[in-house]
Amino acid sequence: MPRLPFFPKTKLLLNLLKRNPDFGLNLIGLLCIRLKNLLKTIENLTLKEAGERLIAYLWELTEEGKKEEFTLSVPKSQLALLFGITLETLSRIFQKLKEEDLIAVEGKRVKIKDMTKLRSLLT
Repeated sequence: MPRLPFFPKTKLLLNLLKRNPDFGLNLIGLLCIRLKNLLKTIENLTLKEAGERLIAYLWELTEEGKKEEFTLSVPKSQLALLFGITLETLSRIFQKLKEEDLIAVEGKRVKIKDMTKLRSLLT
C-alpha cells in the first residue's frame, strides 16, 4: 500500500492543493483506497472466523484465482497479528488446509492445489 506524504504545515498543503488540483484528486483517491482497506479489515476481524480470514487473504494473493503459487509477503507471525490470532492458531489453520489437500506450504511459498475449492470457501 502506498504511503501518503507527510506535510508538516497546513499552509504548505493548502498552497500545493491550490496550485495543483490534480494532486488533490489523487490524494482523495489514495485516502478512499485506504479507507476501503480499513473497512475491509474491520469487517474481516468482526464478522469472519480466523480460517475464513486466512482463506480470503490467500485468495487475494492468488490475484483472485489467476496465480496458483505465490510468496507470502510478511512473516507468519505478522499474519497472525493481522488476523487477530496467535501464531499457533495460524499454524493449525495452515495445517488443516494442508491436510484437506487444498494448499502446499514450503517456508513462505504457498501453492494452491485446488483453486475451485478455495473459491468455494470464500462465503
